[in-house]
Amino acid sequence: MIRLENETHIIYDANVIIYSLFPETYKIPFLTASAKKLNNFLFNQESVILVPHFIISEIERKGYYNVIDDYFKDLRPYSRFQLMIKLRHNFDNLKKHENFSQEYYQPSEELLDSIDNAFTDFNNLDNIDKYFMRKHTDVLNPSIEDKSLILFSKDKECPVISNDLDLTFFQEELLKRNLVHEIIDFSSINFNV
Repeated sequence: MIRLENETHIIYDANVIIYSLFPETYKIPFLTASAKKLNNFLFNQESVILVPHFIISEIERKGYYNVIDDYFKDLRPYSRFQLMIKLRHNFDNLKKHENFSQEYYQPSEELLDSIDNAFTDFNNLDNIDKYFMRKHTDVLNPSIEDKSLILFSKDKECPVISNDLDLTFFQEELLKRNLVHEIIDFSSINFNV
């Protein structure tokens, strides 16, 4: 986490927020504990976790049941309901934290066109097959939220933490094109320091 020292603002992707919401008893392999450590580290150094409105909406729109289904398909209905209540409660508490900030952001059509063009060009990268294999697809089609999050990082001039392959795999190319401030792969953060 040394890399994050002295960062006054950090942007979170939806998954990083979701990982931090699960109670410790429902660990998503190492991700829950790591996300909680990251929150504590940033809050202790008084960094602001900056989240654009569309990420909050994405989490709420997806619904807590769907989030639970992504990680715990075999939970019984009562346990599922209890966990849903806990996730909602934890998310409400996180949003109320003094160092958690939600901001409205809408990129211009021009910026969205430039990022669309970039991702179209990425189809011709020498290592694109590696992306397709890791993503289990043969189509490069990041969501509008992913594209907007990249542009939000550029606009706010602060790093975005994500484990989304649509962001992390193309971080160098996005930097070369001046479309992002910085992308930090959540899985690359050393939480034992």
